[in-house]
Amino acid sequence: MVFRGRRERPLFCAHDANSAATFDELMRKFGDDERIGWGVWYVAEKYWDFGSMDKAVEKYKYVVEHWPGCERGIWANMRQVMSRVRLKDVEVAESELGEMLNRYAGHKDLAAVRGVKNPYFRKKA
Repeated sequence: MVFRGRRERPLFCAHDANSAATFDELMRKFGDDERIGWGVWYVAEKYWDFGSMDKAVEKYKYVVEHWPGCERGIWANMRQVMSRVRLKDVEVAESELGEMLNRYAGHKDLAAVRGVKNPYFRKKA
């Protein structure tokens, strides 16, 4: 899986053997820049697409812990919870959901997140 960024430099992710090293290098070089939250979210999405929920939840959580206020922060938190549900870790999902609702209380996208999350929780749990 190749992600091409603004400058069309490939970033290998998902099941590529070099993905962990590439991710670590990106964090070392650009970890202080909030915009990298988009890139980490994208990597998490690719793990999600491939069904690698453990890795997906790890990256979503990374976004939430390091850049909770970035544009994808609330969505990363939602997917983190949804990943936990897919992993059948419902107790942790419910705990993280409560934390998310507190963290993003009043956020402009909270209603949309709830709209996605509610049916998903019922379907997967």
